[in-house]
Amino acid sequence: MPQFLKEENDDFTIGIWKTTESLEYYLSSVTLSDTEYDYFSKITNESRKKEYLAVRKLLLELTNKDTSIIYSQEGKPKLLNNNNANISITHTKNFVAIIISQKHITGIDIEHISDRVLRIRKKFLDTNELEWCNTVEKHIICWSAKETIFKLFGKNIDFKDIKINTFEVLENTGTINAALIKNTNKQFIVSYRKIENNFLTFTLHS
Repeated sequence: MPQFLKEENDDFTIGIWKTTESLEYYLSSVTLSDTEYDYFSKITNESRKKEYLAVRKLLLELTNKDTSIIYSQEGKPKLLNNNNANISITHTKNFVAIIISQKHITGIDIEHISDRVLRIRKKFLDTNELEWCNTVEKHIICWSAKETIFKLFGKNIDFKDIKINTFEVLENTGTINAALIKNTNKQFIVSYRKIENNFLTFTLHS
């Protein structure tokens, strides 16, 4: 039985799919465009194949129609024939997630909770963040939040250009404040959700 979660309001729609089904299930559930099938046929890893198809299955569940995903030169996903919709996609072990908004630029990320993030903490946290970021869960949320904001702007920023304000982790859901400081001072509110042993983060930007 597919495990599918949906969160929706006037600003966004989020879908989360737990990818427990077989590859054959997804192959029989979605219709790929010629371009999508050409890309899919070149994927050799079965888990990656499932992720690719699960994203299309989730999109079908959210929109109730077959809609192809295309990518800009910056690598940002877009919906074919729907220029008004902003979309962001993420996946991790056994989960894929999509956020769609007609009003805002969107970013979404999901990360598996693991202490392996501690090995790379100096690559994405600045000196101030290293002082107060003192639990694995805080590290995962910071990493995911920065990935979420990074997705808004493409490949022209570094994670250390994004600053996270100190916060305490609530049990299952919460928000944190962040800022992009490279050539600007854009402020963001990043929401997070704990989904089993993962943190999902997302943000909206006008």
